[in-house]
Amino acid sequence: MDAYERRFMAPGERVLFREKIVAKGAFTAGLILAFGFALTGIGLGVAGALGELPALLLTFAAINLVLAALFAVTAAMFSVTRTMITEEHVHVHFGWAKRKILRTAIASVNAVQQQGFKQGKVSIGLDGAVRTVASTSASRNAIEIETNEDGRKHVLTVGTDDPEGFLKSLDVSGVRVAPENEVAREGLALAEAQHPSATRRIND
Repeated sequence: MDAYERRFMAPGERVLFREKIVAKGAFTAGLILAFGFALTGIGLGVAGALGELPALLLTFAAINLVLAALFAVTAAMFSVTRTMITEEHVHVHFGWAKRKILRTAIASVNAVQQQGFKQGKVSIGLDGAVRTVASTSASRNAIEIETNEDGRKHVLTVGTDDPEGFLKSLDVSGVRVAPENEVAREGLALAEAQHPSATRRIND
């Protein structure tokens, strides 16, 4: 367990699965925007210092520099998603957004293939379910974790490059795994082959 995990794990928690997903595209896009706002801010600042309407131009320069700093910080923070699964919780950290899900509160988990880039997207469906996409992996593999909180269905999608390991770490304690595609089926088959006494499927 590294220093980061020790900050968020309860004493005695054992990490069964850990993964860090880095969205290089999001990081690059954020840095490009930050660089653009920084150049604009510098240009406006110089124009304000040398020309007319200095107060107005310097104000816009300051706004652009603040935006540049904001995009630089968010690019660094929101391009990384950390997932840590213990015997009691699923921790998903996406920027400053941190989810700590009790394993006993999980209704089901599904392996899915993501389409497009939806990192950080939050939506509410017609069924009232709150769906959050924490990350998108390079392999486009992801795990959907369904919970029911405050009487409302929540679905958290976490990108992963190791769906088999993710599913295996959840299935050990009897969380319902609903294999809806080949990735899920292969992950469960692998888990059963490697840990026949510990792995358990619960199908409705």
